[in-house]
Amino acid sequence: MEKANYILLKIDLLKWSIVVLFFFSFPIFTSSSTSNSHAGNTADSHLDNVHDVLRLKPRADTNTSTTTMTSTTTNSTTTLPDSNATACTSGSKLGYYTFTSPGYTSTVTVGQPFNISWTPTSLVTSPPKFFNIRLQLILDGVPITWSTVVVNNYPVDSSPYVWNPQAFADGNYQLRLVPDGKENFQTNPTPCYPDGSAVPSISSVFSMVNAGTLSTFNDPLPPNSGSMREFNSFPLRSMWFQFILIVIMLYIHLDSFSF
Repeated sequence: MEKANYILLKIDLLKWSIVVLFFFSFPIFTSSSTSNSHAGNTADSHLDNVHDVLRLKPRADTNTSTTTMTSTTTNSTTTLPDSNATACTSGSKLGYYTFTSPGYTSTVTVGQPFNISWTPTSLVTSPPKFFNIRLQLILDGVPITWSTVVVNNYPVDSSPYVWNPQAFADGNYQLRLVPDGKENFQTNPTPCYPDGSAVPSISSVFSMVNAGTLSTFNDPLPPNSGSMREFNSFPLRSMWFQFILIVIMLYIHLDSFSF
């Protein structure tokens, strides 16, 4: 009789161990698959962000110099487009203005003032009267147009210009100085630049950020799914696994007990 009770006790312990194991493992596996799905979707979001960040990488030549000249000179003769048009001979001794701010290490914060400053090179012997300043987002897939106006007709000798950028996305940007409004980017005919005058120039690539913004990601899990994640938290799972382990140990060492 005692032998029969001993066998039945071992069977009961084994049976209930299996029941407890499967009962508490099922939500864990479900949560794991859900968590994996969540992680996968989050990873996809991060990959999108990584692609976005990679596309914001400055061009290779922007760190080697502060300012890049953007015009070419010819020996052709053109006329000024205004009403007081006079003959103008394009020169070969042309200067430009370099940006002293921003530089390639600069970070401009949207909504906060930032000083834009410049200085002429030695070849500028006939300085312009004013600058038009333009802004360009540097991003793969975004065409270069220099169409965003920072300021028009700003006096050259009033450096710096205090810029208070508004409503711009985070990213890498460049500024462009256009002396006396004589733009030579995608213009036809090209303006005439006589000897001693300044041609348009661009700044190094700099960063622009919005203060206090946080990146957001869509949560693929349904509402109230947090309760399942809490149920399957590590401490709770650890407790049940310890319980199952104790039951298994009792079953294995049951022979050592006397009845």
